[in-house]
Amino acid sequence: MKKGFPYLIVFLFFAFILHAQTQRIVPLEEANNASCSPCATYNPILQKFYASHFGGVISVRYHAWRPGSSDPMYVSASTDCRQRINYYGITSVPTYVIDSVPEGVPADYDAMVRHLEQRLAQPAPLKILVHSKIVDASVLAKVRLIPLQEVTAGNLYLRVAVTQRMVSYQSPPGSNGEKNFPEVLRKMLPNATGTSIPALTVGDTLDFEFSTAAKSDWEIGDLAVVAWLQSNDNKEVVQSNINFPPFFVEFADSSFKFAKANALTRFSFNLFNRNDTTIHIQLKFRNVQATNNRDYFFETENNVDWQQPITLQPVILSILQPLLKVEIMVFLVGRFSLKIWMIPVFTAKDTAMEWDAM
Repeated sequence: MKKGFPYLIVFLFFAFILHAQTQRIVPLEEANNASCSPCATYNPILQKFYASHFGGVISVRYHAWRPGSSDPMYVSASTDCRQRINYYGITSVPTYVIDSVPEGVPADYDAMVRHLEQRLAQPAPLKILVHSKIVDASVLAKVRLIPLQEVTAGNLYLRVAVTQRMVSYQSPPGSNGEKNFPEVLRKMLPNATGTSIPALTVGDTLDFEFSTAAKSDWEIGDLAVVAWLQSNDNKEVVQSNINFPPFFVEFADSSFKFAKANALTRFSFNLFNRNDTTIHIQLKFRNVQATNNRDYFFETENNVDWQQPITLQPVILSILQPLLKVEIMVFLVGRFSLKIWMIPVFTAKDTAMEWDAM
């Protein structure tokens, strides 16, 4: 088995902070199978979308009992996978479900992005905090629900999933040729039905603890815990989160910029920490493209050394401004377009959240 993503790529979008609301995190679910030929064709599109938008979206993948009933990831979690797939009335694979809406085959990348952006534009009425740790080959998870305004959805259930970020095989476990399977469901806690949640009132704080013994086919060091609050009335997902600390970058202007010769052009980024604990990130620039091999260099306007780790304190909901604004100045020699992909990367001290932080 090999590890999942070595770093977290964040979704670039216009973010906001509203009093008594918080940034929505959208769940992406999928039913697939290791012997499903269309899965091998379309899963790379789904994974590209997910990897490019992690932080705005988190994921759980359910392996189905058909077309190949011997899919080892289905066999390992057959009851939970079957119940979650049947919950959405899924009859064929692959089928992806974004924010509780079954969308069919994940063939249209742009449609996925549009759906995600529409949902992210709607703030969530509560926060979900997720912490986990491994003790004596068991997964221990803590989940906290914090209502920030009235939650109007009824018949609520808290669903908690233990996933493995990447399950890899030396040879394909099914007939479709795939050997790498991301975000595989390992166990629902306590089960796929979930935990019934009473009416939520602003000011409440609900804490839950779960545990499960790890199976021999799990890779302990590559496990995650995903939690989401869902209404059984209409399957709406109110909010979700993962035990990794997601954070967001806001582009002040996401369009291409053309600079004048021998001039400074500013690119503004706002960084938000939506978690309950401090995180530390390192800014990196990848996929910087300049035409005609022109010269350029990066500087910051606000005395932030972007080449060193940056500490981000937890967000305070009543504060409307971002916790850190990074102004990157690019000096351009000649006229050309510059494409920047900025990736905040967690430093080593944030590889695990503090267990007692809740």
